[in-house]
Amino acid sequence: MAKPSDLTNGAISLGIVRLAGPMVFGLVAVLSQNLVDTYFVGQLGTVPLAALSFTFPVALTFTSLSIGLSAGASSLVSRVIGSGRREQARAWVTNGLVLSAMIVGVLSFVGWLTIEPLFSLLGASDSALEYIHRYMPLWYLSMPFLVVGIVGHGAMRADGDGKWPAVFMVISGLINIGLTPVLMQGLAGFPRLGIEGVALATLIARVALFVSTVIMLHYFLELMTLKRSSFDAFSNSARRILRVAVPAGAGNMANPIGIAIVTAILAANGDVVVAAFGVATRIEAFACLPMLALSSAIGPFAGQNWGAGKIGRIKRALHFCFLISAINAAVLILLFFFAGDWLAGLFASEEAVREKAVSYLLLVSFSLWGYGIVVTTAAAMNGIGRSEMGLAFYAIRMLVLYVPLAYLASVFADTRAVFIAIAVTNALAGLICAFWALRWLEQQGRQAVN
Repeated sequence: MAKPSDLTNGAISLGIVRLAGPMVFGLVAVLSQNLVDTYFVGQLGTVPLAALSFTFPVALTFTSLSIGLSAGASSLVSRVIGSGRREQARAWVTNGLVLSAMIVGVLSFVGWLTIEPLFSLLGASDSALEYIHRYMPLWYLSMPFLVVGIVGHGAMRADGDGKWPAVFMVISGLINIGLTPVLMQGLAGFPRLGIEGVALATLIARVALFVSTVIMLHYFLELMTLKRSSFDAFSNSARRILRVAVPAGAGNMANPIGIAIVTAILAANGDVVVAAFGVATRIEAFACLPMLALSSAIGPFAGQNWGAGKIGRIKRALHFCFLISAINAAVLILLFFFAGDWLAGLFASEEAVREKAVSYLLLVSFSLWGYGIVVTTAAAMNGIGRSEMGLAFYAIRMLVLYVPLAYLASVFADTRAVFIAIAVTNALAGLICAFWALRWLEQQGRQAVN
C-alpha cells in the first residue's frame, strides 16, 4: 500500500513548498489555457473577445464549484490520514469522485439549456451571443471530466503528493495549447472550426486529465477503489463531503459571481470596456498563480496537522503564506509597471482595449497581497473542516466590499474608479481575514491546552 507523506513534522516552509512548488507549474499550464484561448480568439476580433469575456465568470463559477467539492473530499481525507485512518480515506476519495461528477454533470446540462437567458442577463449583445452559442455547449460537455481531475488531485495533495497533480495538469495544458490553434485555424489538414475549435481543444485536454487521474489514483496511489459502495455508505460519505464542500464551493464561486456582476456593471460602457476587463482579469489570474498554489497546499497541510492536534503549525504556515503573498504582489507591481502594456497587447489588438486593461493591472496590483491572504486563510479553514469560515472570508471580500464598492464607483465616477474600488476591496478583505483567522486559531490552541 502506498505510504502517505507526513505533513505534521519537519520544517513548515519545506512542507508547504513541497506541495505548492509543483503546483506552480501545473497552474501555469492550466491558466495558460485561458490565456491561449484569449490570444487566439482575440485574433477573431473584439466581438468574439467580448463573448469570451462573458463566458469567463461562468467558467470560473464551475471551476470554483469543482474546487469546493475537491476541498470537501480533501478535507476529510487529509484529517483521517493525519489521524492514521488511511483505509477510510480510500472510500471517501472514491465516493467523492462519483458525487462530484454527478453534481457537475447535472449542472452542466442545466447550463447548456440556459445559455440564451443566462448570457442575455449578463448583458451580452446579440453579436456576442452568436459566438457564445458556438463555444459553450462543448465547454459544458467537458466539465464532468475536469471535476474528476480536480477532486482527484485534491485527494493526492491530501496524501502529501503535490508532484503528480502538477504533472497531469501540465500534460493537459500542453494538449490544449497544442490543439487550440490547429482546430481553430484549420491547420495540418483539420477543418477551420473557429471558436468551436477552441472549445473542442478544451474538451480533449480535459478527457486526458480525467483518464490519467483515475489511473494514478487507482493503480499507483491506491486511493481509489472500483468496488461499488452500498447506498448507505455512499450517502454517509456524500453528507460529510457536502458539509464541507457546499460552503467551500459557495466561497470559491463568490469570486466569479462578483466578476460576473461587475462585468454586467461595466457592460453599460460598451464592448471595449468589457473586453478590457476580461483581458485584465485573465492576466491577473495568471499572475496570482503562486497564491493559488499556496492555497492548494495550505488546505491539506492544515488538515493533516488539525487531525494530529498541531494547531501551532497551522498558524505558522499561514504566516509563511502571508509573506509569500506580499512578495508576489511586489513582483507584480514591477512587472505590470514595466511590461503591462506589452502583456495586454498580447491579447488585445485594439489600443483602447489595451489601455483600459493596463489601467486595471497597474491599480489592482498594489492590493493583490490582500487577495492572497483571503484565498490562503479560506483554504486553511476548508482544510480543517471549518468551511463556513472560508465562506465568510469570501463573502466579506465579494458581497460586502467588491460588488457594492464597484457599483458605487460606477454610479458616481468612472471606469478607473471601479478599478480603484477593486484594489481597496483586496486590501481591506486581506486585513480582516488575517486578523479573524489568526485570532480564531489562537483561541482553539488555548482550548486544546486547557
